[in-house]
Amino acid sequence: MRRTVLRYLACPTCAADLALADDASPADDVETGELRCAAGHAFPIVRGIPRLVPGGVVPAEAKGTVEGFGYEWTHEGASRLRDHDEEQFLDWVKPLTPADFKSRVVLDAGCGMGRWAACVARAGAADVVCLDLSDSVESARANLRGFPNVHVVQGDIYRLPLKRAFDVAYSIGVLHHTPDPEKAFECVMSRVVPGGRMCAWVYGREGNGWIVGIVDPIRKGVTSRLPRPALWVLSTLISLPLQAFLRVAFRRNADGSTSRRFPVPYGAYFGWMARYDFRHNRAIVFDHLVPGLAFYIRGDDFRGWFTKRGVAEPTISSRNGNSWRGLGIVP
Repeated sequence: MRRTVLRYLACPTCAADLALADDASPADDVETGELRCAAGHAFPIVRGIPRLVPGGVVPAEAKGTVEGFGYEWTHEGASRLRDHDEEQFLDWVKPLTPADFKSRVVLDAGCGMGRWAACVARAGAADVVCLDLSDSVESARANLRGFPNVHVVQGDIYRLPLKRAFDVAYSIGVLHHTPDPEKAFECVMSRVVPGGRMCAWVYGREGNGWIVGIVDPIRKGVTSRLPRPALWVLSTLISLPLQAFLRVAFRRNADGSTSRRFPVPYGAYFGWMARYDFRHNRAIVFDHLVPGLAFYIRGDDFRGWFTKRGVAEPTISSRNGNSWRGLGIVP
């Protein structure tokens, strides 16, 4: 934990400032210690990560989802940064560009293993605070340790241990895996300063009929209950023929895009997957099968998340015909 992160942290119990307790170390990067507020609430720093979860307890309704994603993003087959991360990130946060992060204080709400934060750090952000409730913070810390402007924090999106201090906040693929996605969106947005930008990407209800009707019941009743190693094996077995299909159905163009060799249902989404390697696509399959919680959001409802909180004209667009990305200026 770099000491500079303290300017952004707040007690998740009472919102007071946090400070290092019994601080006798001159080190800028603190590996072990304790953070306390004036009211006496205390939180450990373990392996360089502030653990700002009151009582260290994950809410029961989110426990399976948190553990599932923690398994994924600490698994050797999914926890590494990749060459195509920036391309993906910019597609998810469109119309934001790298220039929109330069010299900004940025919140990554649900950072996973840190791939998007790495993109923002390279874009020249002043500081990036990465927050996740799962064990993925261990991978994020390892992946992002070389970036002096990145800080990794373990915390709950509903009890954010953060001040209202961020110029930009984004949450990619996270809100729809929480017990109340709109409430989670509101919590993240509450940490953005007036005039700052709030960006989110969520699963869409539109364009996902076969997932909602077929995959989702299987996820709820079967796959989310499987032991994680067994589900990883199952995801591998599903991904092998899927990857072969993608190679047959799509050709890769010189600019990195893909084009269909023959008509393919769900073509925009599969065409996007065809750009990437087996490990990446296995992680996508695992993503769909592991969580206990997954909601598919209608476009009008997603727009309402912004407008009900005073964003007059949010920018809402469809991604691959089956998900929604949104950007708004915080009033």
